Amino acid sequence: MLNIYSKLGLEEKIAELNNWLNHHTAAHYNYARKERNRNYYVGKLIELEETNSTVIRA
Repeated sequence: MLNIYSKLGLEEKIAELNNWLNHHTAAHYNYARKERNRNYYVGKLIELEETNSTVIRA
């Protein structure tokens, strides 16, 4: 299911995932999934900024 995010919403999601990644080791079973999710939202934030949009589906 896709959600609609603003720039602030994406930044909060990225910060949440970064916080999780900073408190767990790469050996954690969820680390790769959380890292992929973080990279996905970073890409969506870049897309949002490049298209000068106010919201994006992610």
